[in-house]
Amino acid sequence: MVVLDTNVLLSAYRFAPLAREQLLSAMERLKSRLWIPHRVAFEFHRRRLDVIVDQRAAYESVLALISRRREELNKEIGDSIRQLSRRAALTEADRNKLLEQLERSFAPLAEKVNSLNAEHSTIGIHEKDPILSRLQAIIGDSFGEDFGEQARDEALAEAERRKDAQIPPGFKDASKDEFYGDYFLWRQTLDEASIRSAAHLLFVTSDQKEDWYLKVKGKHIAHPMLTEEVQKACGAQLVLISTETLLRHARRYLDADVSNETIRQAGELRKVDSIRERIAFHHAEAAQADGRLREMHAERSELMARVKTLENLFRMHRNEMKHASPSEANRHIGDLNTIIQERDAIEDQLGRTNEQIVALEDRRNLSRTKFHQLQAQLQDILEIAELVDPGEPD
Repeated sequence: MVVLDTNVLLSAYRFAPLAREQLLSAMERLKSRLWIPHRVAFEFHRRRLDVIVDQRAAYESVLALISRRREELNKEIGDSIRQLSRRAALTEADRNKLLEQLERSFAPLAEKVNSLNAEHSTIGIHEKDPILSRLQAIIGDSFGEDFGEQARDEALAEAERRKDAQIPPGFKDASKDEFYGDYFLWRQTLDEASIRSAAHLLFVTSDQKEDWYLKVKGKHIAHPMLTEEVQKACGAQLVLISTETLLRHARRYLDADVSNETIRQAGELRKVDSIRERIAFHHAEAAQADGRLREMHAERSELMARVKTLENLFRMHRNEMKHASPSEANRHIGDLNTIIQERDAIEDQLGRTNEQIVALEDRRNLSRTKFHQLQAQLQDILEIAELVDPGEPD
């Protein structure tokens, strides 16, 4: 039994044309063994258009940058050419040839990016989607049903318990609104494997978070808790692999036509997905810390206001004691002792609040730093050239 995660199906939209064809062909060779959990199908259809738009936006971003740089350099170099023309007494024809050559210098680059965009984005949001049609033909009716109402409630309660206890999968998604997504697809997978009495469960995902894998001596292995759960639930052996590894094995064992370039692209996309997951995690961490900081600052302001009120009461009783009778003075002393005790308790609480604020600020700042570092790292590897087919077979 072979189960594909959402990120594997979405790879068909993110691969360059030749790599996409090889990925789909490899899936076709596994057709009789494939099964897709309902949760995977749900997330795929929900995210499909976003991936299409994101692919187009990547090319549009490059084209926009080319256009900006062309305008900047045309002005800068064009002005220099005109100065050269005046200083060196160039003929008008020579000057115009240089300016025309400058204007044409960016055209081949823009044309190539547009060409790649046309090849890579073969579908439109409102047009017929050949990739979707191909996937539907491969998967057929090999997909699961959604939970019933009672089963969904039970699965949601179990997802909550596992999140709090940090039991895989899904506890790394604790900050997400739909933290239960990974557990839902996992539960549906285990139920199907039990029905089929599968001897092996091959689960393919590009997710490499600690709630799926453990990193041992630089290598990722399936989390032992997942392996044990599969064995207990349905008596199957769990094999957890990436899209990259699936393609490599499809070439070796299924005689699939898979190039080294396609395998490389799968590896690059896995890195991108991993970085994006970490970016989302640190963004959520920073947002959570910000929300808690607002609460803590409001609490500190309230405590400080209470301290100020008590200090005013303290001064009032001290002033009244100056003109009080002995009995009244004793009463003021009792009130002052009460005020001092209450003020000390509030100041202790204020000290703890300040410590929490400092800790939260440190956590938020660390998350923001990691967020920006990962964004820079992502920009370094998100080069259009990295996702272009090489033109020649390996």
